[in-house]
Amino acid sequence: MSASPLRRARRVLALNIAAALAAAALVFAVAPAATAATQGAGFGAWQPTSTHGWHGSMRVGDVHTYCILPGIPLPTGTTSDHGVRTEAAGLSPQQLTGINLLVTRYGQTEDPVQAAAVGWAVKAIADWETTLRTFGYRGDSLAGAIDWTFSRLAPAHNARVQELALAYYAEGSSVAVGVTDASGSVMFLRDDADPLGGAVRVDASTPDARGTLTLTGAVFADDGTTERHDVVPGEEYAITVAPAAETTPGRPLDVSAQGRFRVDTVAAVRHFTTPGGQDTAGPAGPVEFEVSGHDTTRHPLFFPTISTVATASAVPGESFVDDVTVGGDLTHWPRTAEGDRLPVRAHASVYRLDEEPGEPSPDVPEGAVLAGELSLETLGEGPARVVSSWTMDTPGWYVAVWSITRQAQSAEVAAHLATDAVYTEAFASPTQITRVESPPPPIETEEPAAPDTPVEPIVPPSTAQLAETGSDPGGLRGIAGISVILLTAGLTAAALVRRRRFGDAVSIR
Repeated sequence: MSASPLRRARRVLALNIAAALAAAALVFAVAPAATAATQGAGFGAWQPTSTHGWHGSMRVGDVHTYCILPGIPLPTGTTSDHGVRTEAAGLSPQQLTGINLLVTRYGQTEDPVQAAAVGWAVKAIADWETTLRTFGYRGDSLAGAIDWTFSRLAPAHNARVQELALAYYAEGSSVAVGVTDASGSVMFLRDDADPLGGAVRVDASTPDARGTLTLTGAVFADDGTTERHDVVPGEEYAITVAPAAETTPGRPLDVSAQGRFRVDTVAAVRHFTTPGGQDTAGPAGPVEFEVSGHDTTRHPLFFPTISTVATASAVPGESFVDDVTVGGDLTHWPRTAEGDRLPVRAHASVYRLDEEPGEPSPDVPEGAVLAGELSLETLGEGPARVVSSWTMDTPGWYVAVWSITRQAQSAEVAAHLATDAVYTEAFASPTQITRVESPPPPIETEEPAAPDTPVEPIVPPSTAQLAETGSDPGGLRGIAGISVILLTAGLTAAALVRRRRFGDAVSIR
């Protein structure tokens, strides 16, 4: 069942009344607070008007305020606090900046001489002519106007008030126009020679800001601390990145900075008004802002090592063979964003010497001849065998010198190495050397001398030849045996005959 038109009208009226009351309450809540100003520090009569006036501060609560409308009665009545304002009594940003500087830096004091000097300087910035003429002075200098009044009001303090007032006026009237708002950020600068070095800088919308900066993941290089006070925008402060113990291998380091800054040169004042009396100005307070920044482009430095074992000896025409191990702190081996190792490149120059090299040395000796080059890409997972595409054709001692340079690496790997760092083996380490010896001369053998008269070899008749005579091979063997017996008997008989003859000859003689 729907509500009646009368009931709906009453509901709308009630809502409108509630809204009006809420708006009225809001206006009341933001209305300026009112309180009576009281006598502060200074000299003169504390009353709206007097012969020599009041020269010093008017206290509103715990704030010392100063007149910015010279020639108007003293604000002894009910004073309203309008808070910090960038527009007050028709003053320009330059005037507001100077007045705020003086009442903030010098005006919050219980010293009557200092307060009187601030009062004269503030009024002179706000309205020079009225300030000089208010008490009858007809000259054109601030010192003369002060002397005109203080020689009668407080002669013992006359000179000092003049001295301070002139200094305050010069400072306040020459200050650059202040800010009404400010902001900034932190910038990290890299050192190409050292990925863990560099600097930090605060960029702010005004150079007048000052503040404190705190580092995380790094320290200030000059004193090793993480916090620096009185930091000036635009100035670079050297830092050293300090990797945490729990840093993920191969992953970028997270360096950050946070700070809080303030600007005291503000083009605003805390504005107070009093009906029928002076407008006065109190400190607007500083403009404060926070800064922060992160740097995730740095890596822990990787310091590679190289060890090699070359073939100890070879013969001319063979390739140079080397087993190369690239190592180091594998925790910081360069890696991809996913944590996979990146290939590191190594290079070697191989030199030939005619004589055996001496002790290992960082320098290549004179007389060493470049024989060839070697190269390697490795993930650091163990020895890698490298075989040269060229051969060692000349006898001598061949020495390989391996090195790793940042310039030879990919951009991803180079980010882990110092720019000018070169990781190199010493020349002539024993395991780098391959000796190539000359082959031995061929062995010469003597051939037997040829006889004077060639001897024809006796060739026994073949079975086929004998077969042509019609003889039986078995019979032939029997005939051969009988021939041997007969030949032996004949030789024996001949010997006996010779003996007989010889014996006869002997007996005859």
